[in-house]
Amino acid sequence: MTGLVVLESNRSRENRSLLVMIKSSYHESRETYGAIRVHRDIHNQGTECGKNRVARLMKVSGLKSIHKLKYRPQTTQSKANDLVSPNVISKDFYSKNRESEMGL
Repeated sequence: MTGLVVLESNRSRENRSLLVMIKSSYHESRETYGAIRVHRDIHNQGTECGKNRVARLMKVSGLKSIHKLKYRPQTTQSKANDLVSPNVISKDFYSKNRESEMGL
């Protein structure tokens, strides 16, 4: 049993050529395209394949899309004590003699 030659299958040859197209589309998009957009690019170039196949090949190759973080407003005021206005009226709202103010 010498000279056993294992030929590459059609599917693995197609996957290899498809992976070249996936990588070029992925890098042209500055690594922002995920499997669905890459699949759309490849489909527009005239190559027929499924999006799950593209997703699987991207996952095996370690290609992940980069997501830009959305703006998130900061709601906590870190200097809340500095924003308190001074008491210019100086009114005392606490009663010293409660019964006299209630008319008793």
